[in-house]
Parts: sequence; C-alpha cells; structure tokens
Amino acid sequence: MSDTNADPVTPSADLQTPAPAAEPAKSEPAKVAPPAEAPKTTPVSEPAPAREPKAPTQDAVVEALKSLQRDNAGLEAKLNQVQKRAEAAEREAARFKDEIEGYVRKGREDAIVTGVRAKLPHASDLTIRGTLVALHEGKHIDRFAEKTDEAVTAALEAIGKHAPDLAKPPQPSRPGGPAGSPAQQVRRTHRSPF
Repeated sequence: MSDTNADPVTPSADLQTPAPAAEPAKSEPAKVAPPAEAPKTTPVSEPAPAREPKAPTQDAVVEALKSLQRDNAGLEAKLNQVQKRAEAAEREAARFKDEIEGYVRKGREDAIVTGVRAKLPHASDLTIRGTLVALHEGKHIDRFAEKTDEAVTAALEAIGKHAPDLAKPPQPSRPGGPAGSPAQQVRRTHRSPF
C-alpha cells in the first residue's frame, strides 16, 4: 500500500487476486477481476426546520362544515330509502307467510275431510266441512291438526256426540205420505168429451 492516493475503501488490484498455490503452469493467462467501483456518497445536509401547519381560515372551515352537512343529508336520505324498502320487504314476507300458512291449513283440513268422508260415505263434503267448522268454533276439534289420523278420530267422536244425525246413514224412503201411509190414487171426477 504504497499509493497514498488510492481509495481507502477499495483495495488495490494485486490484493484482490490471491496467488495460486503450487499449481502447475497453464498455457492460459490468469484472469484478473476488475476493481470494484466505490459507492457514491452524497453530502448530508442539515434537516429543514419544522414548519408549523397553517391554521385553516374561517371560510375553509365553513366550506368543510357545509360539505359534511351535505354528505350527512345524502346519507340520511339513503338510509330512509333503505328503511322503506326493508319495511316493504317485511310486509311482503308477512303476506307470503300468511299465504303459505293458508295453503298448509287448507291441505290439513282437506285431509281430515277425506278421512271423515271415508268413514261417512253418505255425507257430502260440504256437509262435513260445515260440521267441522261448527265443531272447531265450539272448540270440540282442531280442524287444522297436523296429525290427520288423530284428528279424524276426534272428529268422528265429536260428530257422533254433537251431530248424531250426520253419523247415521239415511233411511230408505217409504212410499206414501210422511207417516208412511200408502199412496192414494186420485180419481177423476170430470171426464172430457173427447
């Protein structure tokens, strides 16, 4: 290191390549790595003095407040629209729920009427439905019961107790009048000339 002008960070070229140790001589010349470049350094400057932020003017504050109020009014309007849509959706859901419940009740009642009709084949569906409605209003049966077999059994018991005429099959009619007397023949008193 005899060179005083050399960069202290970068070693000289002869220090970078070590000498080969006891290798046989080769016919190719040895390659030497190029010297590394010294990193460039920038002078460090003094940091800038801290600046105090400018106080907003009254006009800027008023404008910012008006902007926030407009945003708030817009959000309130959107919230009202969403609430109205939610209320409408709730009403529609309640309507659909009632409609579905009506279909379910109708199906249950039809199943009970079919079961009673199988046991009382002489009664019409209208008569059975009317009787079931009257018994349901009198709280003797539940015409919308989920368990059809139990509801049919309860309906037949209630019909036997509260509407015994429906439970009896109709009697064959007898010829004659209401008391069963034989029918009388009508005699003609007037004869036509023809």
